[in-house]
Amino acid sequence: MKKDFKQNNAITLIALVITIIVLLILAGVTIVTLTGDNGLITKASDAQKETLKAEGLEKIQVEIAGSYDNNGQIDTNQLRTNLQHIDGITTENDEPITNNTEIKLPMLVKINNNQYLIKSDGSTKAKFGIDEYDVATHPETYYGHYVTNYNSPNDAGIADANNQPGKWQIFMADDTNIYLIASNYITRKYTGTKNNVGFDYDTENKTEATATTMWFTSMMNQYNANSTTTDIPKILSRLDKQNIYHKWMNTQSNQTRNYYSEKSVASMLDIDLWSGYNNTIYAKYAIGGPTIEMFCKAYNDTRIENIALLETKDTNTENTNGYMIIKKGESDPATNTSGLKIGAKNILIDNMYFKSSTEGNFYWLASPAAGSRFNILYVNSSGTINHNGTYGSGPVGFRPLVCLNSNVHFVENSDGQTYSLELN
Repeated sequence: MKKDFKQNNAITLIALVITIIVLLILAGVTIVTLTGDNGLITKASDAQKETLKAEGLEKIQVEIAGSYDNNGQIDTNQLRTNLQHIDGITTENDEPITNNTEIKLPMLVKINNNQYLIKSDGSTKAKFGIDEYDVATHPETYYGHYVTNYNSPNDAGIADANNQPGKWQIFMADDTNIYLIASNYITRKYTGTKNNVGFDYDTENKTEATATTMWFTSMMNQYNANSTTTDIPKILSRLDKQNIYHKWMNTQSNQTRNYYSEKSVASMLDIDLWSGYNNTIYAKYAIGGPTIEMFCKAYNDTRIENIALLETKDTNTENTNGYMIIKKGESDPATNTSGLKIGAKNILIDNMYFKSSTEGNFYWLASPAAGSRFNILYVNSSGTINHNGTYGSGPVGFRPLVCLNSNVHFVENSDGQTYSLELN
């Protein structure tokens, strides 16, 4: 009997130890499940934060909806009044919104420590990371810097001196989108074609894979006033800010839509033609280069008062279809701004605007020049804006421009100089 008692007692002790070990393991698993980075408590807390963020966004959208005037524009005085209906709303500086608060769109507001961006058109979103508001507000900080993870099918076409893969730079931002520009000129092989017709190049000295100097002679035949598939207003209607960026082309008669300058610009604004540079995860579209309005906004955003600024002048008359460039504060425009060279303010930014090349390339702007039905504008590597014929003269090439989606933001990389893209 004693022997049996000892055996049973030993078995009972082993079972107890095993039970305790199992309970400890289960407790550990339970604790991790509840409190880990992906635990239930963490997920519940994150879900609550997201719910509060979504509720705040909805409250702002409701008040914005009641702030439009009869012309469909935001009445900032009415918006100021309406925003005060939201409990706990403050400015980005944590100041309560009152009748004395200045409402200047775009602007940031806060609810429950969540930030929201209200844009000039009345649209709004919860703020994540470095977005278009930050870039547009602090252009000297972001313009010209490289984006490391924007990759598109035709990146290989953005050649550089060492034949390295293509890179993209932050070109400009408004309160709706951020725009990237190819850091170098692209080669003829990667321009794309329309109806099997591409851009012309110097076949005597360059191959399709190496030519960066191009013109529009054959491509222009694809665009005319009678075409139903390549009608210019249809092209423009697909671009953001079309009335600001290219009002000239949108108001011309059918006759002017057959001008060399306008058809050349149409090829640069044709989203389908430049889709090889569009990363559909991050971008809305790509075009063949910036318009003069885009260039001047980007340039002016980084200048100071004692440096001459570039502005656009829309002549919009029968004999001078297109744009002229003037210095800020002056009244006499010049169709050829040779000599309008601006001193450096930021080497990184200036090298982006006025890209030099061992081949002497300049890049086309998607805007017609005033005074000629054959010329469009281009950026000279020496630091000027000029105009040239679209039919095979001058060493001019392309630097595609990409419009990022509004749900994209930047994250600063560890080097403190480059940025990566992330989705909100």
